[in-house]
Amino acid sequence: MTSTYKLGLQLFRYFQVLSSSLDVVKLGESILTDLQSKTGQTVLVSLLEGENMVYIFKRESKEELKYSSSINDSQPITYGVLGKVFMAFFPEDQLEMLLKSPLPNYTPYSIVDKDTLLKQLVEIRSSKIAIDENETNLGVTGLGAPIFNVDGDAFAAIGVLGPTIQFTPEKIELTKKQLDLAAKEISAKMGFEY
Repeated sequence: MTSTYKLGLQLFRYFQVLSSSLDVVKLGESILTDLQSKTGQTVLVSLLEGENMVYIFKRESKEELKYSSSINDSQPITYGVLGKVFMAFFPEDQLEMLLKSPLPNYTPYSIVDKDTLLKQLVEIRSSKIAIDENETNLGVTGLGAPIFNVDGDAFAAIGVLGPTIQFTPEKIELTKKQLDLAAKEISAKMGFEY
């Protein structure tokens, strides 16, 4: 493989990600803005890019926690609630390869046991909702859901993040419903049929 071919392939992948991000933001912006308004929390969207994710949308809560994640920032797929969403929909062989490395230990609540994580991923795949309570950042709770494209691939994910103290069991249940509806609406706009 020549260096010109490699560069061409990298540019092609970059433009695919750029095109997908423009579509998700363009088609889903009003839904995402509504979700942020209803939850009162920060809303993030990221796209899957190999074994990383790239943030393509961020609408912060006006009065609460501010997050260091910015548009176009890249994180490993093992990071946060959106990473859990992506891992839940990885093909089995790709997930096995990913889990050969130790899981990151961000806080005392981080899931570092692979069997525990795998059980969670099965639940996420079934419910299509992920939860991260203090696992990535102390004092922060995140809920995430996949966005599917026309081929049924979970190519993007939406997250709602806020202070753990505000996420009572009732608030978590309400946010799950709001998040699920938003993810389904955007997935439908991307051509996915439930």
